Amino acid sequence: MFTILLAFHILVCVLLVLVILLQAGKGGGLASAFGGTGTTEAVFGGRQAVTFLNKATTYLGIIFFLSSFGLALLSSYSSGPRSVVQQQLQSSPTGPLPVAPAPKAQPAGEDLFQGGSQPQAPEQNQ
Repeated sequence: MFTILLAFHILVCVLLVLVILLQAGKGGGLASAFGGTGTTEAVFGGRQAVTFLNKATTYLGIIFFLSSFGLALLSSYSSGPRSVVQQQLQSSPTGPLPVAPAPKAQPAGEDLFQGGSQPQAPEQNQ
């Protein structure tokens, strides 16, 4: 289903690009490059070309957005893991890997190198 919708979406994209490029803008558009403005007038007539190309652009645009939405929905509901990390987590016999606890803060001063577990309080002379 996804492949069929994707092929249809690509076809709509190509048709949409062609219809947009055939429209005559201020500079004449691509339609004037293929023999002037008489090409579209000969096929569709003067005013009918604008109406047909505008309607085709509108309908192809609507179909483009609907097929884009459909592709997004189909891709979000795909079954199975989507990445290597998800595959590893699912194939692990014990489930997700446990998180290691954060290391304890090391005491400052000499105890850091002597392996002391508690920092020593400084001596007070009175």
